[in-house]
Amino acid sequence: SEESEESKDYPILKITKDTIYIDSIDLNKNHTFIIPLENIGNTELQILKIEKDCDCIEYQLKNKSIQSGKNESMYLLLKGNQVGDLKKITLSVFSNELNKKQKITILIIN
Repeated sequence: SEESEESKDYPILKITKDTIYIDSIDLNKNHTFIIPLENIGNTELQILKIEKDCDCIEYQLKNKSIQSGKNESMYLLLKGNQVGDLKKITLSVFSNELNKKQKITILIIN
């Protein structure tokens, strides 16, 4: 069969909601978003680190290891009073998926 030609024993991170569009944001409030992180590979996915380019965002991820076929929710908290004139916020998610970095982008359209 074709599958035996290459082994698929590695994790694959799938971020279904990798871009969040926010319009008319109330800068006096905090805003929460849930980002599902899914492992569609065959082996355990490890989230190694998450980098953010703005102090106005905080994240929470209870489980940094995601089994094959499972998903975890990453919670994002956007602190409106720290956004200022920003139009774009980026989080970079580093995992053991072939040293790949994936991005989550928040675009603010005011």
